[in-house]
Amino acid sequence: MKNSLKLSKDHVDKWVAAKAIVGDLEEPIIERIDYILNYWFSAFDGKLDYWYFPDAGEGEVGDLYSNMTLDTINKFVVCLEKQPSDYEMCIIDQDGDEYTWCNEIPTRWLFEDFESEIVEGKMKAIKAEEDNKAKRKALLENKKLKDKKLLTEVFTKLSKEELAAIKRNHTLI
Repeated sequence: MKNSLKLSKDHVDKWVAAKAIVGDLEEPIIERIDYILNYWFSAFDGKLDYWYFPDAGEGEVGDLYSNMTLDTINKFVVCLEKQPSDYEMCIIDQDGDEYTWCNEIPTRWLFEDFESEIVEGKMKAIKAEEDNKAKRKALLENKKLKDKKLLTEVFTKLSKEELAAIKRNHTLI
């Protein structure tokens, strides 16, 4: 059953006016997103050529509203002129959370100064990765020391003949 309810001219006029206002408000948001994306990629020695949302028509960026939440703007499709040095482009944000490039940005970056968060966050992420590598290395060295201590204890319990047999045939172990 079709809706035969006729709309008023006033209703249509309000809709057209609202679309014009939305367009005027959306343009600076799109420009800010462009700045944010370019800044983030350049911080990792990359160069963004252009971006759009998956639903975009040719030469358009697509529907911002359907790709935006209170927390994130997401589902970016990016085309690069130059690949970043680290494609994950990991930062540790102001809240201490790890944030990697997953085709999204925090919505708050539209109205906050984010540049230092990216620069400092990149350094924090590099330091965190170095700390993790150092921890893994220390754990591995600790395991090797424990293994060596255990082997020493085992070898002290063996007779000279048993030790000699092990030394002659160490490749069998």
